[in-house]
Amino acid sequence: MFRFSHCWILLLLAVLAIAAFCVQEGSAAFFGRGRGAQVKSHTERIAKAMEQGHYDDALKELDKILFEEKDASLVESEGIELLHDYIFSLRNLSRSDEQEKFLEKVVATYPQNWQILRNVANAYISSVDKNGYIIAGEFYRGRNRRKDGGEFASCAERDRIRALQLMVQCLPSVAQEKDTLKAGRFYMDFADFMLELRGRRCSSWELQDLTDVSKLPDYDKDNPWGRPYEPKGAAVNEDGSVVTFSVPESFEKAQNDGERWRWCMAQAAKVNEGVFVGKSEFNAQAAFEAEADFRLASFCWEQFGVQTMRSYSFFNNDDDDDENAGEAVKKQGGIFALDTLPDTESIAKLATGIKRFTLPEEFNYIQIFQKLASKPSVYQKNAIEILAQIMQNRRQYERAAGYLKQWLD
Repeated sequence: MFRFSHCWILLLLAVLAIAAFCVQEGSAAFFGRGRGAQVKSHTERIAKAMEQGHYDDALKELDKILFEEKDASLVESEGIELLHDYIFSLRNLSRSDEQEKFLEKVVATYPQNWQILRNVANAYISSVDKNGYIIAGEFYRGRNRRKDGGEFASCAERDRIRALQLMVQCLPSVAQEKDTLKAGRFYMDFADFMLELRGRRCSSWELQDLTDVSKLPDYDKDNPWGRPYEPKGAAVNEDGSVVTFSVPESFEKAQNDGERWRWCMAQAAKVNEGVFVGKSEFNAQAAFEAEADFRLASFCWEQFGVQTMRSYSFFNNDDDDDENAGEAVKKQGGIFALDTLPDTESIAKLATGIKRFTLPEEFNYIQIFQKLASKPSVYQKNAIEILAQIMQNRRQYERAAGYLKQWLD
Protein backbone atom coordinates (compact mmCIF):
# COMPACT_ATOMS: atom_id res chain seq x y z
CA MET A 1 0.00 0.00 0.00
CA PHE A 2 0.96 3.66 -0.30
CA ARG A 3 3.40 4.78 2.42
CA PHE A 4 2.66 8.13 4.01
CA SER A 5 6.34 9.08 3.90
CA HIS A 6 5.91 9.27 0.11
CA CYS A 7 3.60 12.22 0.68
CA TRP A 8 6.33 14.15 2.47
CA ILE A 9 8.74 13.34 -0.35
CA LEU A 10 6.22 14.88 -2.75
CA LEU A 11 6.06 17.93 -0.47
CA LEU A 12 9.84 18.30 -0.59
CA LEU A 13 9.83 18.04 -4.38
CA ALA A 14 7.13 20.68 -4.58
CA VAL A 15 9.09 23.06 -2.33
CA LEU A 16 12.18 22.55 -4.50
CA ALA A 17 10.08 23.36 -7.55
CA ILE A 18 9.02 26.64 -5.94
CA ALA A 19 12.67 27.43 -5.26
CA ALA A 20 13.61 26.76 -8.88
CA PHE A 21 10.81 29.02 -10.10
CA CYS A 22 11.81 31.84 -7.78
CA VAL A 23 15.45 31.66 -8.87
CA GLN A 24 14.33 31.81 -12.48
CA GLU A 25 12.18 34.84 -11.73
CA GLY A 26 15.08 36.65 -10.11
CA SER A 27 13.88 36.14 -6.54
CA ALA A 28 16.50 33.83 -5.14
CA ALA A 29 15.92 35.55 -1.84
CA PHE A 30 12.97 33.17 -1.41
CA PHE A 31 15.49 30.69 -0.05
CA GLY A 32 18.61 32.80 0.53
CA ARG A 33 21.38 34.63 -1.29
CA GLY A 34 23.33 33.15 -4.14
CA ARG A 35 26.96 32.09 -3.86
CA GLY A 36 29.50 34.78 -4.59
CA ALA A 37 33.21 34.48 -5.28
CA GLN A 38 34.06 34.77 -1.59
CA VAL A 39 31.57 32.07 -0.67
CA LYS A 40 32.91 29.77 -3.37
CA SER A 41 36.48 30.29 -2.20
CA HIS A 42 35.60 29.50 1.41
CA THR A 43 33.42 26.51 0.66
CA GLU A 44 35.91 25.04 -1.79
CA ARG A 45 38.66 25.10 0.85
CA ILE A 46 36.34 23.55 3.42
CA ALA A 47 35.13 20.88 1.01
CA LYS A 48 38.69 20.02 -0.04
CA ALA A 49 39.86 19.70 3.57
CA MET A 50 36.90 17.47 4.48
CA GLU A 51 37.32 15.34 1.35
CA GLN A 52 40.95 14.70 2.31
CA GLY A 53 39.97 13.92 5.90
CA HIS A 54 41.67 17.06 7.27
CA TYR A 55 38.81 17.96 9.59
CA ASP A 56 41.01 20.11 11.84
CA ASP A 57 41.79 22.32 8.83
CA ALA A 58 38.10 22.45 7.96
CA LEU A 59 37.28 23.62 11.49
CA LYS A 60 39.93 26.33 11.30
CA GLU A 61 38.42 27.64 8.06
CA LEU A 62 34.93 27.50 9.55
CA ASP A 63 36.05 29.28 12.72
CA LYS A 64 37.51 32.02 10.55
CA ILE A 65 34.22 32.53 8.73
CA LEU A 66 31.92 32.25 11.72
CA PHE A 67 33.85 33.85 14.56
CA GLU A 68 36.67 35.97 13.10
CA GLU A 69 35.36 37.56 9.91
CA LYS A 70 31.75 37.44 11.18
CA ASP A 71 30.33 38.11 7.73
CA ALA A 72 26.67 37.90 8.71
CA SER A 73 25.37 37.94 5.13
CA LEU A 74 27.60 34.99 4.23
CA VAL A 75 26.59 33.09 7.37
CA GLU A 76 22.93 33.83 6.61
CA SER A 77 23.11 32.47 3.08
CA GLU A 78 25.38 29.48 3.73
CA GLY A 79 24.57 28.92 7.38
CA ILE A 80 22.90 25.52 7.18
CA GLU A 81 25.78 24.07 5.17
CA LEU A 82 28.45 25.73 7.33
CA LEU A 83 26.90 24.51 10.59
CA HIS A 84 26.45 21.02 9.21
CA ASP A 85 30.09 20.90 8.05
CA TYR A 86 31.27 22.04 11.49
CA ILE A 87 29.19 19.42 13.29
CA PHE A 88 30.23 16.72 10.81
CA SER A 89 33.89 17.60 11.33
CA LEU A 90 33.55 17.47 15.12
CA ARG A 91 31.93 14.05 14.82
CA ASN A 92 34.77 12.73 12.66
CA LEU A 93 37.30 14.05 15.15
CA SER A 94 35.51 12.20 17.99
CA ARG A 95 34.50 15.55 19.45
CA SER A 96 30.72 15.24 19.26
CA ASP A 97 30.46 16.43 22.85
CA GLU A 98 31.45 19.90 21.56
CA GLN A 99 28.50 20.20 19.15
CA GLU A 100 26.16 21.99 21.54
CA LYS A 101 28.91 24.30 22.78
CA PHE A 102 29.62 25.26 19.17
CA LEU A 103 25.97 25.99 18.34
CA GLU A 104 25.52 28.11 21.43
CA LYS A 105 28.66 30.05 20.51
CA VAL A 106 27.02 30.84 17.16
CA VAL A 107 23.90 32.03 19.02
CA ALA A 108 26.03 34.26 21.27
CA THR A 109 27.90 35.68 18.27
CA TYR A 110 24.77 36.55 16.25
CA PRO A 111 22.04 37.06 18.91
CA GLN A 112 19.98 39.52 16.82
CA ASN A 113 20.18 37.77 13.45
CA TRP A 114 17.01 35.71 13.05
CA GLN A 115 18.20 33.96 9.88
CA ILE A 116 21.29 32.61 11.62
CA LEU A 117 19.33 31.65 14.73
CA ARG A 118 16.89 29.77 12.46
CA ASN A 119 19.85 27.90 10.96
CA VAL A 120 21.04 26.96 14.46
CA ALA A 121 17.55 25.68 15.27
CA ASN A 122 17.68 23.61 12.10
CA ALA A 123 21.02 22.15 13.18
CA TYR A 124 19.56 21.13 16.54
CA ILE A 125 16.78 19.33 14.67
CA SER A 126 18.71 17.67 11.86
CA SER A 127 22.49 17.69 12.37
CA VAL A 128 23.59 17.03 15.96
CA ASP A 129 23.93 13.61 17.57
CA LYS A 130 20.75 12.63 19.41
CA ASN A 131 22.17 10.61 22.28
CA GLY A 132 25.19 10.32 24.50
CA TYR A 133 26.41 9.36 27.97
CA ILE A 134 25.83 10.85 31.40
CA ILE A 135 29.10 10.58 33.32
CA ALA A 136 29.46 11.97 36.83
CA GLY A 137 26.30 14.01 36.33
CA GLU A 138 27.44 15.61 33.07
CA PHE A 139 26.07 14.77 29.61
CA TYR A 140 28.51 14.03 26.77
CA ARG A 141 26.87 14.05 23.36
CA GLY A 142 27.77 11.29 20.91
CA ARG A 143 29.19 7.84 21.53
CA ASN A 144 32.83 8.81 21.88
CA ARG A 145 32.78 8.46 25.68
CA ARG A 146 31.17 5.02 25.82
CA LYS A 147 34.45 3.46 26.92
CA ASP A 148 34.27 5.64 30.04
CA GLY A 149 31.03 4.04 31.11
CA GLY A 150 28.15 6.16 32.26
CA GLU A 151 24.44 5.98 31.48
CA PHE A 152 23.26 6.09 27.87
CA ALA A 153 20.57 8.74 27.29
CA SER A 154 18.73 10.58 24.52
CA CYS A 155 18.78 14.36 24.03
CA ALA A 156 16.30 14.40 21.10
CA GLU A 157 13.44 16.02 23.02
CA ARG A 158 15.82 18.50 24.63
CA ASP A 159 17.16 19.45 21.19
CA ARG A 160 13.62 19.83 19.83
CA ILE A 161 12.69 22.26 22.58
CA ARG A 162 15.95 24.19 22.23
CA ALA A 163 15.15 24.59 18.51
CA LEU A 164 11.67 25.86 19.39
CA GLN A 165 13.17 28.32 21.89
CA LEU A 166 15.35 29.78 19.16
CA MET A 167 12.43 30.04 16.74
CA VAL A 168 10.30 31.79 19.35
CA GLN A 169 13.22 34.16 19.98
CA CYS A 170 13.15 35.02 16.27
CA LEU A 171 9.44 35.92 16.11
CA PRO A 172 9.71 39.67 16.94
CA SER A 173 12.45 40.18 14.33
CA VAL A 174 10.66 38.14 11.67
CA ALA A 175 7.51 40.20 12.24
CA GLN A 176 9.54 43.26 11.18
CA GLU A 177 11.25 41.55 8.22
CA LYS A 178 10.71 43.47 4.98
CA ASP A 179 11.53 40.48 2.79
CA THR A 180 8.20 38.71 3.16
CA LEU A 181 9.34 35.69 1.14
CA LYS A 182 12.09 34.98 3.65
CA ALA A 183 9.64 35.55 6.48
CA GLY A 184 7.21 33.12 4.89
CA ARG A 185 9.85 30.43 4.63
CA PHE A 186 10.72 30.99 8.30
CA TYR A 187 7.12 30.32 9.34
CA MET A 188 7.01 27.16 7.23
CA ASP A 189 10.26 25.98 8.81
CA PHE A 190 8.77 26.73 12.23
CA ALA A 191 5.74 24.63 11.29
CA ASP A 192 8.07 21.75 10.41
CA PHE A 193 9.81 22.03 13.77
CA MET A 194 6.45 21.96 15.57
CA LEU A 195 5.80 18.54 14.01
CA GLU A 196 9.23 17.16 14.90
CA LEU A 197 8.69 14.03 17.03
CA ARG A 198 4.97 14.81 16.95
CA GLY A 199 2.93 14.52 13.80
CA ARG A 200 4.93 12.18 11.63
CA ARG A 201 6.81 9.18 12.94
CA CYS A 202 5.61 9.59 16.51
CA SER A 203 2.19 10.09 18.00
CA SER A 204 0.21 13.12 16.89
CA TRP A 205 -1.54 12.79 20.22
CA GLU A 206 1.26 14.94 21.59
CA LEU A 207 0.17 17.83 19.39
CA GLN A 208 -2.60 18.27 21.96
CA ASP A 209 0.09 19.34 24.45
CA LEU A 210 1.42 22.87 24.69
CA THR A 211 5.19 22.49 24.81
CA ASP A 212 6.77 24.56 27.58
CA VAL A 213 9.57 26.41 25.82
CA SER A 214 10.62 28.28 28.96
CA LYS A 215 12.90 25.47 30.12
CA LEU A 216 14.80 22.49 28.75
CA PRO A 217 13.81 18.97 29.86
CA ASP A 218 16.15 16.44 31.39
CA TYR A 219 17.96 13.92 29.24
CA ASP A 220 15.87 10.82 28.54
CA LYS A 221 17.44 7.80 30.19
CA ASP A 222 14.39 5.58 29.64
CA ASN A 223 14.46 5.85 25.84
CA PRO A 224 18.10 6.46 24.84
CA TRP A 225 17.42 5.50 21.23
CA GLY A 226 14.37 7.73 21.05
CA ARG A 227 10.81 7.20 22.14
CA PRO A 228 9.10 4.12 20.72
CA TYR A 229 6.40 4.56 18.12
CA GLU A 230 3.09 3.47 19.56
CA PRO A 231 0.27 3.61 16.97
CA LYS A 232 -2.93 4.26 18.91
CA GLY A 233 -5.29 5.43 16.21
CA ALA A 234 -6.28 9.07 15.78
CA ALA A 235 -7.11 10.91 19.01
CA VAL A 236 -10.79 11.57 19.76
CA ASN A 237 -12.73 14.00 21.94
CA GLU A 238 -15.02 12.94 24.77
CA ASP A 239 -17.98 12.82 22.37
CA GLY A 240 -16.09 10.46 20.05
CA SER A 241 -15.36 13.06 17.35
CA VAL A 242 -11.84 13.24 15.97
CA VAL A 243 -9.40 15.76 17.43
CA THR A 244 -8.51 18.58 15.01
CA PHE A 245 -6.47 21.76 15.28
CA SER A 246 -7.74 25.17 14.18
CA VAL A 247 -5.82 28.39 13.47
CA PRO A 248 -5.57 30.54 16.63
CA GLU A 249 -5.59 34.34 16.71
CA SER A 250 -1.89 34.41 17.52
CA PHE A 251 1.00 32.16 18.45
CA GLU A 252 0.64 33.23 22.09
CA LYS A 253 -3.07 32.33 22.18
CA ALA A 254 -2.57 28.80 20.82
CA GLN A 255 -3.98 26.17 23.17
CA ASN A 256 -1.66 23.41 22.00
CA ASP A 257 1.18 22.60 19.61
CA GLY A 258 -1.29 21.62 16.91
CA GLU A 259 -2.69 25.15 16.89
CA ARG A 260 0.82 26.56 16.92
CA TRP A 261 1.55 24.46 13.81
CA ARG A 262 -1.55 25.77 12.04
CA TRP A 263 -0.73 29.37 12.98
CA CYS A 264 2.79 29.13 11.55
CA MET A 265 1.49 27.93 8.18
CA ALA A 266 -1.27 30.54 8.06
CA GLN A 267 1.19 33.28 8.98
CA ALA A 268 3.42 32.41 6.02
CA ALA A 269 0.59 33.31 3.65
CA LYS A 270 -0.62 36.26 5.72
CA VAL A 271 2.69 38.15 5.58
CA ASN A 272 2.71 37.69 1.81
CA GLU A 273 -0.78 39.05 1.24
CA GLY A 274 -0.80 40.91 -2.08
CA VAL A 275 2.86 40.06 -2.83
CA PHE A 276 3.71 39.27 -6.45
CA VAL A 277 7.21 38.32 -7.61
CA GLY A 278 9.06 38.55 -10.91
CA LYS A 279 8.05 39.31 -14.46
CA SER A 280 5.26 36.73 -14.43
CA GLU A 281 3.93 38.18 -11.18
CA PHE A 282 4.28 34.97 -9.20
CA ASN A 283 1.60 35.09 -6.48
CA ALA A 284 3.50 34.50 -3.24
CA GLN A 285 0.40 34.47 -1.07
CA ALA A 286 -1.28 31.82 -3.22
CA ALA A 287 1.92 29.74 -3.22
CA PHE A 288 2.13 29.70 0.57
CA GLU A 289 -1.60 29.01 0.88
CA ALA A 290 -1.23 26.03 -1.45
CA GLU A 291 1.73 24.76 0.56
CA ALA A 292 -0.24 25.09 3.80
CA ASP A 293 -3.20 23.27 2.25
CA PHE A 294 -0.97 20.46 1.02
CA ARG A 295 0.60 20.04 4.43
CA LEU A 296 -2.75 20.07 6.22
CA ALA A 297 -4.31 17.59 3.78
CA SER A 298 -1.27 15.30 4.07
CA PHE A 299 -1.49 15.35 7.85
CA CYS A 300 -5.25 14.67 7.89
CA TRP A 301 -4.82 11.85 5.37
CA GLU A 302 -2.26 10.25 7.68
CA GLN A 303 -4.67 10.52 10.61
CA PHE A 304 -8.05 9.78 9.01
CA GLY A 305 -7.35 7.82 5.83
CA VAL A 306 -8.57 4.25 5.33
CA GLN A 307 -4.94 3.08 5.18
CA THR A 308 -4.87 3.45 8.99
CA MET A 309 -6.59 0.05 8.96
CA ARG A 310 -3.70 -1.60 7.15
CA SER A 311 -3.00 -3.85 10.15
CA TYR A 312 -6.29 -5.61 9.44
CA SER A 313 -6.04 -8.52 6.99
CA PHE A 314 -9.05 -7.53 4.90
CA PHE A 315 -7.50 -4.16 4.02
CA ASN A 316 -4.26 -5.70 2.78
CA ASN A 317 -6.04 -8.26 0.60
CA ASP A 318 -5.53 -6.48 -2.70
CA ASP A 319 -4.78 -9.52 -4.84
CA ASP A 320 -6.24 -8.63 -8.22
CA ASP A 321 -6.53 -12.34 -9.10
CA ASP A 322 -8.84 -13.01 -6.15
CA GLU A 323 -12.30 -12.29 -7.52
CA ASN A 324 -13.78 -12.77 -4.07
CA ALA A 325 -11.58 -10.15 -2.37
CA GLY A 326 -14.09 -7.31 -2.83
CA GLU A 327 -17.01 -9.46 -1.70
CA ALA A 328 -15.04 -10.60 1.35
CA VAL A 329 -14.64 -6.98 2.36
CA LYS A 330 -18.34 -6.25 1.95
CA LYS A 331 -19.33 -9.28 3.99
CA GLN A 332 -17.52 -7.74 6.95
CA GLY A 333 -20.40 -5.26 7.14
CA GLY A 334 -21.11 -1.71 6.02
CA ILE A 335 -18.32 -0.22 8.09
CA PHE A 336 -15.75 -2.00 5.90
CA ALA A 337 -17.46 -1.32 2.55
CA LEU A 338 -14.76 1.03 1.33
CA ASP A 339 -16.16 1.32 -2.18
CA THR A 340 -19.37 2.89 -0.80
CA LEU A 341 -17.56 5.81 0.84
CA PRO A 342 -18.50 9.29 -0.43
CA ASP A 343 -15.79 11.96 -0.40
CA THR A 344 -17.28 13.42 2.78
CA GLU A 345 -16.71 10.25 4.81
CA SER A 346 -13.87 8.01 5.85
CA ILE A 347 -13.30 4.79 7.74
CA ALA A 348 -10.28 4.91 9.99
CA LYS A 349 -8.67 3.39 13.01
CA LEU A 350 -9.36 5.81 15.87
CA ALA A 351 -8.37 5.58 19.50
CA THR A 352 -11.78 4.03 20.17
CA GLY A 353 -11.53 1.51 17.35
CA ILE A 354 -12.49 1.42 13.68
CA LYS A 355 -15.22 3.93 12.88
CA ARG A 356 -17.01 5.24 9.82
CA PHE A 357 -17.51 8.98 10.21
CA THR A 358 -18.08 12.26 8.41
CA LEU A 359 -14.89 14.23 7.87
CA PRO A 360 -14.95 17.74 9.40
CA GLU A 361 -15.25 20.11 6.45
CA GLU A 362 -12.10 22.11 7.22
CA PHE A 363 -10.10 18.89 7.56
CA ASN A 364 -11.54 16.92 4.65
CA TYR A 365 -8.27 15.88 3.05
CA ILE A 366 -9.96 14.62 -0.12
CA GLN A 367 -11.62 17.94 -0.84
CA ILE A 368 -8.42 19.83 -0.05
CA PHE A 369 -6.44 17.65 -2.47
CA GLN A 370 -9.22 18.10 -5.07
CA LYS A 371 -8.94 21.87 -4.72
CA LEU A 372 -5.17 21.66 -5.21
CA ALA A 373 -5.64 19.34 -8.19
CA SER A 374 -7.96 21.84 -9.88
CA LYS A 375 -5.53 24.78 -9.90
CA PRO A 376 -2.18 25.18 -11.65
CA SER A 377 0.55 25.11 -8.99
CA VAL A 378 3.61 23.09 -8.03
CA TYR A 379 1.27 20.91 -5.95
CA GLN A 380 -1.25 20.11 -8.69
CA LYS A 381 0.43 16.96 -10.02
CA ASN A 382 1.23 15.74 -6.51
CA ALA A 383 -2.38 16.21 -5.42
CA ILE A 384 -3.70 14.28 -8.44
CA GLU A 385 -1.29 11.40 -7.78
CA ILE A 386 -2.33 11.26 -4.12
CA LEU A 387 -6.02 11.32 -5.04
CA ALA A 388 -5.42 8.31 -7.29
CA GLN A 389 -3.84 6.47 -4.36
CA ILE A 390 -6.66 7.48 -2.00
CA MET A 391 -9.25 6.09 -4.40
CA GLN A 392 -7.25 2.91 -4.87
CA ASN A 393 -7.13 2.49 -1.09
CA ARG A 394 -10.91 2.97 -1.03
CA ARG A 395 -11.38 0.25 -3.68
CA GLN A 396 -12.88 2.91 -5.98
CA TYR A 397 -10.78 1.83 -8.91
CA GLU A 398 -12.60 3.63 -11.71
CA ARG A 399 -12.07 6.94 -9.96
CA ALA A 400 -8.44 6.01 -9.30
CA ALA A 401 -7.99 5.32 -13.00
CA GLY A 402 -9.56 8.69 -13.82
CA TYR A 403 -7.09 10.52 -11.62
CA LEU A 404 -4.19 8.57 -13.10
CA LYS A 405 -5.34 9.52 -16.60
CA GLN A 406 -5.56 13.15 -15.48
CA TRP A 407 -2.05 12.88 -14.05
CA LEU A 408 -0.74 11.55 -17.37
CA ASP A 409 -2.48 14.19 -19.51
